[in-house]
Amino acid sequence: MRRRLILYLLVALWPALAAAQNPNQIAPSPQTAGAAASGSACIQNTDCAVWDVTQYSSITVQITGTFSGTLTFETQGATSSTWVSTSVINLADWTAGSTTTAGGQFSIANSGITGLRVRMTSYTSGTATLSATAGKSLSPSGVSHPDLSATYWIATADVRLPNAKVLGALATGLVYNTTTTGTPTTVVCGTAGTVLAGGAPPTCTATPTVTSLSAASNNAGDLGASGTAFRTGYFGTSVVSPLYTATGGTVTTSNPLISGTQTWNAGGVSFIGNSYAFTETASASSSRYFQILGGAGGATDEFYVQKGGLAVAVTLQAANIQSTSNILVGNVIVGGGAAANKTQMNLNTDGVLAVANNANSSLVKFQMTGTPTCTAANSCGTGNGTFSTGSSDTAGSVTLGTTPASGFQITFASTWAAAPACTVWMNKAGMAVGKTVLTSVTSTTAITVVTNGTAPATGDIYAYHCIGIQ
Repeated sequence: MRRRLILYLLVALWPALAAAQNPNQIAPSPQTAGAAASGSACIQNTDCAVWDVTQYSSITVQITGTFSGTLTFETQGATSSTWVSTSVINLADWTAGSTTTAGGQFSIANSGITGLRVRMTSYTSGTATLSATAGKSLSPSGVSHPDLSATYWIATADVRLPNAKVLGALATGLVYNTTTTGTPTTVVCGTAGTVLAGGAPPTCTATPTVTSLSAASNNAGDLGASGTAFRTGYFGTSVVSPLYTATGGTVTTSNPLISGTQTWNAGGVSFIGNSYAFTETASASSSRYFQILGGAGGATDEFYVQKGGLAVAVTLQAANIQSTSNILVGNVIVGGGAAANKTQMNLNTDGVLAVANNANSSLVKFQMTGTPTCTAANSCGTGNGTFSTGSSDTAGSVTLGTTPASGFQITFASTWAAAPACTVWMNKAGMAVGKTVLTSVTSTTAITVVTNGTAPATGDIYAYHCIGIQ
């Protein structure tokens, strides 16, 4: 009788004794699950274990025993009697999941749940023994893990911190903080660019175009301290036209649009003041690397550098000009000192070089476009005369055709503005004295050559030189 009484007392006092062994254990613990649950039903100590966890900030469920089946973790809130599948942390590897097929320790933070249960939703054999412990759970190393209900900023996702703000999950862009909520946000504009102004959160524009750039009146939008501030804007890398425009407005005093200074102080260094690199994947031959426009409307070419290195200027005045290729100019002023000592070379007309004084009067001209003609009809002989390579209206030589005659005529390729001054002479060894040029009469279109008594013969050569006077 006494033995039976002692046995009854041990059974009745076992929960209290167990709680004394582990004061954080949640009653009733342990519980068992050794059968398959039916639907959403839960038969405690048959197919599931259930605990009231209202007063606990976090709970760890320990599962032991030998079993083959699937245990599912479910919770219930204060305002709903519905049980829902809930993700827990497996303390063995810190992975998250709502089910397990093996024993271990599984932790969950209490963010408003009142009930926790573990059901055997799939069963083959054996029995699982389940105990619940209150308070912060321990990691495998024995160190308490962070409060899972708190909010953190972390670089990459971590299942141990389900409420964390993951920076790695945000799109690439500028990050700024939202006041009071502490929520990180990014501004992403793709190729459109991002503009920062006055310390306000970044805003995006469809095309980052700066229509006016001028000195700021204060340091409100600067990076750095006053006096050493970096005052700038981000213009982006997108393809816009033009990428950057500076508008200086109307000025009444000298105020350069762009002005910079730099001191070169190393004798062995070849410095470069400005450098531009253009990749010519495909472009028209008239493309320009650089241009300056002027005139009343700001649309007249004053100077430009064309693709291929061709420099073009309306007026060029320099102490020294060097080029490894071509220099094309409209007017060149040569000389120095007083204006009266200068000479102009005008190249405005294709193939015509005009040399004049500084007042652009008393001109002499050289016409170098086209080759003159000397035809049979103009007494140059059958087969016409043949001009030497490079002959022009200014200078050259002609080999007469078969049986030419005195009074043959050389016709200019272009009409002169006024009759040029020309000289014609024999230019072949052995020609008779009688074939010497007696007269050479010029007009704006031709030279008429008369010999000194003897007609020129087949193949005779005459050279000429003409200078236009205007």
